[in-house]
Amino acid sequence: MEPMPALHLLSDPGNLMGFVQIVFAMTVMMLMGRLVTGGRGGPAVHIIGGWGVLCLALTIWGMLTPVSLKIPATAFALVSLAGLLVKGDPGRRADFGQAGRVLVIAAPLLLVMADIAVSQPDALLAIVPNAAYIFDYGHFPVQPGPPVFTDVPVAPYNTELVSLLGSLAGGVFTANGPSLFTIFLHLVAGLLLAEVIAGKGRPGWGATALGLILATLLNPGFVPRVSFAGYGEAPIAIALLFAVRLGVLVLEDLAIKIAWPRTLWPLALSLAVLVNIKQQAVAVLASAALGMLVVAHRDYRMKITDIARVFGLAVLPAAVLYLGWRGYVLTHFPEGELAPVPWAQWVWRQTPAILLAMGRAASHNPVYFGAVAVMFGLLAAERRFMADTTRRVLRVGVIAFLAYNLFILLTFIGHFRAEHSYFRYNTHLSLLVVLGLTLVCRDWIARWGWRWNRAVTGGAVAIMLAAPLGAAPLLRFDRDMPQPRMRLMARHVAESLDDSGRLALVMPRDNSTVATEFEALLRYDAPRHPFLDVFSPMTSEPVIPATVAAQGYHQAFVSCTTGMGMGLPPDAGALFTWSDGVWTPTQVWPYPPAPKRTWWNWTSFIASEPLCL
Repeated sequence: MEPMPALHLLSDPGNLMGFVQIVFAMTVMMLMGRLVTGGRGGPAVHIIGGWGVLCLALTIWGMLTPVSLKIPATAFALVSLAGLLVKGDPGRRADFGQAGRVLVIAAPLLLVMADIAVSQPDALLAIVPNAAYIFDYGHFPVQPGPPVFTDVPVAPYNTELVSLLGSLAGGVFTANGPSLFTIFLHLVAGLLLAEVIAGKGRPGWGATALGLILATLLNPGFVPRVSFAGYGEAPIAIALLFAVRLGVLVLEDLAIKIAWPRTLWPLALSLAVLVNIKQQAVAVLASAALGMLVVAHRDYRMKITDIARVFGLAVLPAAVLYLGWRGYVLTHFPEGELAPVPWAQWVWRQTPAILLAMGRAASHNPVYFGAVAVMFGLLAAERRFMADTTRRVLRVGVIAFLAYNLFILLTFIGHFRAEHSYFRYNTHLSLLVVLGLTLVCRDWIARWGWRWNRAVTGGAVAIMLAAPLGAAPLLRFDRDMPQPRMRLMARHVAESLDDSGRLALVMPRDNSTVATEFEALLRYDAPRHPFLDVFSPMTSEPVIPATVAAQGYHQAFVSCTTGMGMGLPPDAGALFTWSDGVWTPTQVWPYPPAPKRTWWNWTSFIASEPLCL
């Protein structure tokens, strides 16, 4: 699909299977969460809790047996129906009404994003292949086993399991499922922040809209091409938001001598979600847990034995999940493990240079690190109007930031051997920062007796309704050139391949980015060729090397036909077939005219030259 005209903002109604599947998965997880929590905590907590049960059930099943993961996923969906029977507190109608308000206010965002295509490199090369693997084979990677077309076959699978659950609706794999899941997760985060804003009451339209704004527009770590791409960054930040919010509520119950806090079970499930989203997530969990333990220890009202008992139980499911997965990796697919760098090879002498690079990265992202500085300053000031809950969250946030940044520094020294994506890793804490600042603002407003009025409510709702339409060109990063041109050609090729299952990709002047992503699109985007054998010879000219046919590849796609001397259009892609010792073009697809290049509609992640640009 070529980039749409500027006024064509809405999604393609014929390309919504991924959207339907994620709506199904989110609904099932919410019902399961209602079931396991007895309907307490609200729909946001229910969704995260249901996700935690899904992760525990399917991961343990997959570690213990090679029998298809679709069996427990189906059982999960069926059992979740019992959540409809749970009345809860304050009741089904209130919960579903609250979820309905979020969907109404977020409708423009969903209309713009509903058919988002998988596009970003890490998603195509890691997240989507792993999700497709468990869909195709029904089990986690094993060695030896079916081919795994990714460098991280045994990365944690907590997000990919949601795509598997969603695939029960329709029975097909959709490559954009992980991206759509991260979009819906932001709505869940907004719902939790709305509950924080509302305090003891249920959030109305204004609080709900403001919660969504805080989770997206005012979130200093929100970058659409990362947050909505299906990466692990947003799920980690959102799971951490829930873990800290629920953990602080546990602390409050312990402070008033409640032996078994009401939010203990939801906290345990949120930690189980957090720990297996991405490799770094265990450090995020450890940093937040350290913060909560320090805060608990400072409160003289809490006994150390109660703290150890309650938080030990809260962390237990996450520990079982993490340690079980580590054991599975080491016994079933040790070659897929990211081996740590030996201690002797850590570049300690580069520490000053790495710190300087981290400082430069921070200076390039002043909004995020400025918000962190405000959080530090507010905690140091200890204003009287701040409630105990607010102080606890700020303390947890400060300790978690310091501990996690120490982990990041050690990772740069011992693994990357240089600064690498410092801001992106810090976004794991962004919603924790938002939570702390939101609580401060809530306390300050309450001090002055401010109440919602129609103007403020209407303004917040109007912003959330209008912003996605105005920002559609930035939100739809998958439409940045040359990605639409590459997807268009990949679809043509996929529809024209023969039954040999072998294809040579000739990408003149490619730096490997186009060939790698093109191959992933053929395997994972519709129409799929999941077992395709691809050979990509490096060449600077649109010429099919003689080695291609000699190695048994009798179909070849040339991405830019310029200069081939066969009477072909100068700017086109062509599929060739080897017959009688000659390469013959069997399909030729001229490229549509490219739009005018501007600062926002072109990406530098993939090369342009191989696509005649």
